[in-house]
Amino acid sequence: MIRGDRVLARVEVKAQGRAFMAVQRLLPQADLLPYETVALNLSDIRRYAAQYRLDGVPLFIVWRVKRPCLGEGYWGQHIGPLIAVGNRYRDQRTWRRASTDSDVVEGEHRGVTVNYHFSLKELLPLEELVTKMAGL
Repeated sequence: MIRGDRVLARVEVKAQGRAFMAVQRLLPQADLLPYETVALNLSDIRRYAAQYRLDGVPLFIVWRVKRPCLGEGYWGQHIGPLIAVGNRYRDQRTWRRASTDSDVVEGEHRGVTVNYHFSLKELLPLEELVTKMAGL
């Protein structure tokens, strides 16, 4: 969101179609259900948090979620509450997948293998998020 030459907010949109079906088995302490779980690359959340701390410009992350049990919808949150959730659950919600050959490009490992997981219950439906953003 830009007004004149001033950045009022940043919005990052992520798309997720597949549910993390093994979340209860692999991260039992996370207390998450597959249909409600969305992921964010750990490197992304660290980068977003650093940017927000640096300049204070509100940053919102929106997930487009499309799942058979939910249909298609959009949920999101300001980076502040996401950082708080991350600090609260830290290792309980972090999952590192094994690297594969497709992670290596021209001899350099570029694949993201560490994801942090959130519940849709910790996010706002898009309509509520837009209202919150409008109040900036």
